[in-house]
Amino acid sequence: MASSSTGGMPAASSVDKPASSVDKPARSVDKPARDSPADLLVCFYNITWSEGKMFGPHHRRHEEVLSNDLQGALRTLHADAIFLSECGEIDTGLAQRDWLGLLRRICGDHFHIAHMSHYTSIVNTTRLNIDAGPELKGPLTILPQHAYRLCQYLQISFKDSAAKPIEIFNLHCPASKKRPFPAQVRTDVVNWLKRNSGDQAIIGGDLNMSDISLNEFFGISDPQSAYKLLF
Repeated sequence: MASSSTGGMPAASSVDKPASSVDKPARSVDKPARDSPADLLVCFYNITWSEGKMFGPHHRRHEEVLSNDLQGALRTLHADAIFLSECGEIDTGLAQRDWLGLLRRICGDHFHIAHMSHYTSIVNTTRLNIDAGPELKGPLTILPQHAYRLCQYLQISFKDSAAKPIEIFNLHCPASKKRPFPAQVRTDVVNWLKRNSGDQAIIGGDLNMSDISLNEFFGISDPQSAYKLLF
């Protein structure tokens, strides 16, 4: 699980074991999760979940792993929002009623939870307003065989604040034999993000690109000071 308000780290995947950043929170929370009440902390997490994990013979073990990860982010890191990817298959996702019910049992009240395609957003509504979305945006490339490449988008703002809303782009870029991710498509995706994101934007998820490539694409010389990129 990647979690930050200013920098970035690779998104983690929970296939059969908890993400280490949450399972051993001491390594992530030796310093306060936020410096002031106005700081925004969001997490991006590729969970690689399927219907088999929800309804298979080992579903309780998978639910426990997911619960530990999400509870660690919400209760230990004090995340304001969590954005998940690979929640089921692209375009199909997971069974809405069962999946949302599971997440509500894990997260509790005061969270807006939305599931679309293979994305899920979890937003703490005691601190944040949702000003637009969540919704799917794209396609991120004009190539018809890659029309399935979409991102989850929303705008959030702090309650009782006149500050400009912050855009969130939750993005998973599949890269496999089944769904190759060639150079032209990578360029198209980055160019789409550059065209469609404003100054107050966080782009995160499992982009399957190196931080060096992304920094070059976006013209960022100092990634630690970049507000836009979380990968």
